[in-house]
Parts: sequence; C-alpha cells; structure tokens
Amino acid sequence: MEKEFYICEFCQTKFIPKRRKVQKFCSPSCRSKNHHHKNSKPNEKSSVQNNLISENHTQLLEEIKKLNAFINKKTKINQMSLAGVGNTLAGQALYDFAKGYITSEEDKNVTQKDFQILIQNIQQITNSVNKRYFLIKNMERRYDGYLPHFDMETSSIIYLKDPNYFNPSSLIS
Repeated sequence: MEKEFYICEFCQTKFIPKRRKVQKFCSPSCRSKNHHHKNSKPNEKSSVQNNLISENHTQLLEEIKKLNAFINKKTKINQMSLAGVGNTLAGQALYDFAKGYITSEEDKNVTQKDFQILIQNIQQITNSVNKRYFLIKNMERRYDGYLPHFDMETSSIIYLKDPNYFNPSSLIS
C-alpha cells in the first residue's frame, strides 16, 4: 500500500487509497455524488457543494445587509414636544427636591447667596473687632434704659444710652 495521500475528486479531501492508482474518491458516496453531478443539468451542482455554497452565501448576504444597514442608517432628528419638555422639568424638579431632602446640610454645595452671607458675617466680625465697646446680650438693661457694654480698653462693663429706648417714666414728670 502506498503511504501517499490522494485527493478526492469530488470533496477535495485527502485520503489514503485502498486500491492503488485506481481510486479517485474517498468514499462510495463521493463517487455516486460525482456521477450524479456529471449527469445532471449543467447549471445544477451537487447537494454537498450546494449546501456549502448556500450556507456561505447566506452568511455573506447577512453580513452585507448588516453593513449596509449600518452605513445607510440615517440619524433620526428628535423633535421637541411640549409633553417631553414638561416631563423633563417635572423629573428634574423631583430629583432636586429628593436630593435636597436627603442630603445633609454639611454635604450641600455652597451657593452664591450662602457665600454672600458668609462675607457679610466676616465683615461684621472684622468691624466688631475694631470696636472698643461690645454689647453684652445676656445682661438686662439698667433701670434708666441704658445697655451694658464691655469696654475693650479698660476691660470693664459700662452702660451706654440706647437711642431706640423710650422711657415711659419721663412722661410723668
């Protein structure tokens, strides 16, 4: 027996022949298919070759369709509608409300208004540091309506007249 491979004339596969120099096909089925192929109409092909070609052909056609669809895909221009705008605004308002409700005060972002209030407080503190007299808020007025103040230079408590105070006893005399 030969150790060389032969190539089947029908399916083109390599095989080891059982009959030397006579065998052209790898199996009896390939031999009969080849016979049917030769005796059929010239446009017809064998069923194995037809199946292989049709499978490859359908796969190629599907890939080509996908590529054409991708290439020819036109972008749809979205139109703005009143309902869509309303839904967007309602959704954003609900989100903002939930975010404000859930987020603690320390974690919230600083707004421009908060920043302005902070600047005003800093200015008040710097103005008060430059003052000599500070109002003592946890002490009551004196009997004549004067307010207690702390003197920074002498480190003592003094009473200064309140310009907004009206003494009802002054009407009696």
